[in-house]
Amino acid sequence: MTKTVCFTGHRTIPAKYAAVLPALIDRMLVRLYDAGFRTFVTGGAIGFDTIAAERIIGFRAAHPDVKLTVALPYDRRGDRDYRRTLEEADEVVRLSKTFYNGATLERDRYMVDRSDACVAFYVHGRPGGTYYTVRYANRRGVPVVNLIGAKRKSAEHKSADHN
Repeated sequence: MTKTVCFTGHRTIPAKYAAVLPALIDRMLVRLYDAGFRTFVTGGAIGFDTIAAERIIGFRAAHPDVKLTVALPYDRRGDRDYRRTLEEADEVVRLSKTFYNGATLERDRYMVDRSDACVAFYVHGRPGGTYYTVRYANRRGVPVVNLIGAKRKSAEHKSADHN
């Protein structure tokens, strides 16, 4: 049985992480692949989701058994990188045709509910969708690996070091 991992992270990447984030994702992809993960799910947002999807697309070139799924909360137009991600994805899941309040949270639950693990780019103390997704994964018993800040994790993120 193939294992699935979802990726969640902030839309805005603080400057101190921008240069190192691609390498962190690349190392994590190798670890996940070695652990039997073959389906990688991103949320289709700008920022971390797009960076993770681009790194997965590159990784897939050397590992053709890897599948990229992009889970969209609703149909939207995007920039060039966003369109490329959708074109390169093995599967695009659109949960709604139009925006509605709570659409992104539904997308986050969709990703976690179908995953065996979750990789996060979560800067401790920042509210929003990433915080919600990490908490939801923890409540569901889905192990969460935070690419940064593992030393600063709070009690609610105690599974951040598990893979």
